[in-house]
Amino acid sequence: MANKYNYKPRPGAMTVPGLSHIKIFDAAQAVREYIKSLTGRDLVKNHLPILFDHLSTDKNLPIYYSVVDDNKLPSNVEAITNGNSIKIKQSVWDAVENSSHPYHRRYRFTLCHEIGHAILHSEVDHGFARMSEPTAPFESSEWQADTFSGYLLVSLEDVKYSNFCSLSLSNICNISKPAASKIIKNYRNSIMR
Repeated sequence: MANKYNYKPRPGAMTVPGLSHIKIFDAAQAVREYIKSLTGRDLVKNHLPILFDHLSTDKNLPIYYSVVDDNKLPSNVEAITNGNSIKIKQSVWDAVENSSHPYHRRYRFTLCHEIGHAILHSEVDHGFARMSEPTAPFESSEWQADTFSGYLLVSLEDVKYSNFCSLSLSNICNISKPAASKIIKNYRNSIMR
């Protein structure tokens, strides 16, 4: 679909109220700081399963999760969020718990993406939202959740410490190199202006 943004939505994306990089960054950093204030450590960097345990028992930011047999979700779905509840395939959870798994870094991004849906879209009427395709990235549920995931996994300090090098950032934050490149671009173009 051609539009003024030259944006082609990802399959499954819903039109949601538009959010800027700054609003998404603020939401992700608020979650990161809130968890750090409760636990005294940065669980996002290396302890996502512990982060999920904290979120599922927190009264102020309740995000519930369940790990399900892989055959309980469609083959092309790694995890799915409905409101503030996330279902995660067992194979995805196992990969996140095993840092030597080939998809460890990718699935870390996936789980933070699902947290993004739970934070940003828990109040969205999914029946209404699916009625139209987003025509701008900032109105896409998938773009917003991807952007949130990047900002949750990577702080501005991490980007500066990496000297804007995607390989360095991918190692510092335990994310894939393509994700690191995109996150650096987002920080440069939207947050550091």
